[in-house]
Amino acid sequence: RMKTNLLTYIILLYTGVLSGQKDHLFGEIQKIIKNEEDVDLSSASGTMIAVLDWDSTYTYSIGTLSKESNIPVSDTTIFQVGGLSHAQLTMLAYQMFELGLISQSDSLKKFKIAPFKDSWINDLTIGQLMSHTSGLPKILPELTPFKSDPDDSYINIPADTIDKYLAIWSKVNTANKLSTHSQYNYYLLGKILWMVTDTRVHKEGSFIPEMKNTFYKDVEDYKNSEIPTLYTAQGRKVGFEHLNGFMPAMGLLTDLHDLIILSQVYLRLSGKDDFKKFALEINANDKKNIKESFSSGGFRWVKTKKSGNLYFMTGVMKGCSAFLGFVPQTQTCVIILSNSGQSIHSLGMHILRMINYQFTRTY
Repeated sequence: RMKTNLLTYIILLYTGVLSGQKDHLFGEIQKIIKNEEDVDLSSASGTMIAVLDWDSTYTYSIGTLSKESNIPVSDTTIFQVGGLSHAQLTMLAYQMFELGLISQSDSLKKFKIAPFKDSWINDLTIGQLMSHTSGLPKILPELTPFKSDPDDSYINIPADTIDKYLAIWSKVNTANKLSTHSQYNYYLLGKILWMVTDTRVHKEGSFIPEMKNTFYKDVEDYKNSEIPTLYTAQGRKVGFEHLNGFMPAMGLLTDLHDLIILSQVYLRLSGKDDFKKFALEINANDKKNIKESFSSGGFRWVKTKKSGNLYFMTGVMKGCSAFLGFVPQTQTCVIILSNSGQSIHSLGMHILRMINYQFTRTY
């Protein structure tokens, strides 16, 4: 009887400590939102935040599904994460690498994509696509006429149109070594990864069974899900974008619950040498961080004074924004999802810096 009471007391005490830590941390996050000039959540009605600190996870709901609703956003509210889709693709590529299905040195030649048969694009490797070192352009001007709807820019751009104009571009242009980022890197990466149909890796775009709300789909294909209203950075209502040909690259729909699972996998693998080389290695020429550069897995990075490298990815759509950042050395991570096109990258970086200074924000 005494042992039972003692165990109950210890559990209650531990729960109280966790609750106190969670409340204290939220107070510090609210200070950042209130006081930092580069943080603005006013155009969003709902924002979800997760903080991972070793084996503890704290989640926070700020606001509602729409400005007219009183239903709070939650960890199962669906968001469109754009460029943050690349974190899923990098993990998918690593899974295939572990199974011996692909190598970072494999070129597009291996996958026999007809439009690139006579193009130097055919010689690009998976590693170059992942690390944004391919020299592909930031934009293809030839695709601009297809972007007739400013609120749904990609709806009229199918994959064969993208392939056609990439091939045409490559006939008159060599690789641009000054190009540090291109959505066409992950367009091509997504194209070749989905060609691998081994169900040990993924089934219809889902590869971690516990991530039940994560798919490369249009929002209309979701049933019985919490779908928020979306707003531009200026606060105007917009719909979810239709990615069409870009769907395999940046069309991920997901929720906070699933991104926490993905982040836990990243943190766990960040101590493995083969994963560090595959996804977190910094090019020797970029280690001074003089210009924007990317890790081998496509993460932007910042060298911190005390905690080693901080890795992050962002996604900004017309009516959604997303952030995922983590610090392997301290096993900390921050995830933010918001239903506005206003970037929440600054908020994510402020929180990451704050939690790596023992949860205290000073002004």
